[in-house]
Amino acid sequence: MTKPGILLLCLLLFGPAIHAQTFYAHDGFGIAVTTGANIISNPTHNFDVVGKLSDMDVIDKSWNYMKEIDNSINSQSSADTISGKEKPKSKYEQHYVDLGVGFGLDYGGLIGIKIAYLPIPYVSVFASGGYYLFGFGWNVGATWHILPSTSRYTLRPNIKLMYGVNGGTMVASADQYNKMFYGVTPGAGLEIMFGKRKKNGIDFDLNFPIHGKDFFDQIDAMKADNNLSDVQTPLPVAFSLGYHHEF
Repeated sequence: MTKPGILLLCLLLFGPAIHAQTFYAHDGFGIAVTTGANIISNPTHNFDVVGKLSDMDVIDKSWNYMKEIDNSINSQSSADTISGKEKPKSKYEQHYVDLGVGFGLDYGGLIGIKIAYLPIPYVSVFASGGYYLFGFGWNVGATWHILPSTSRYTLRPNIKLMYGVNGGTMVASADQYNKMFYGVTPGAGLEIMFGKRKKNGIDFDLNFPIHGKDFFDQIDAMKADNNLSDVQTPLPVAFSLGYHHEF
């Protein structure tokens, strides 16, 4: 509180009691202004009358007392800072961009690249593109990182959901069967990070493509074609493997 404010407060509190017989008293913890034998403030303390004071003496002593309180509070705040009570900043570095190259649906198809952005350490959004069978394949999605993407952890598991190419058929001698299919693919992965700042790593992913009716109709048509042989229904899981660098 500023000194003009203290002066105003003192005048409001002590003004009615300041007249011909004004005394200042203390007990080591507070102050009081008295007229005669009547205590105006701090009535629960046993005060010793020190002497007769002028009106300005009372105000000055009040101001000095308030400064002592303020200095005590500031000293305690400094002590808390030195003793470490303030929350320390994290020593681990957060990574915001992930750039990778690899094989599998996570990289658009058979081989491609993947870029991800992490607005927060636990969530990333990504896009990938690459070569798949006979054309360009792509996927977009989001990943929840069970452990945050920071420089703290070496093993970082995650789960994801993406949409894009998740299946295809190809016959070298029958172009009518060359087709890519699109759908939703959930999956789970594990990042194995290395280096002092954990910015480089290998990413293993296990995906579960959800195929639509048109995909299975295509497989059935190929099996029914006598000109084709050894038509296999694809596995319900797909694997991805890639190398990543984080920024």
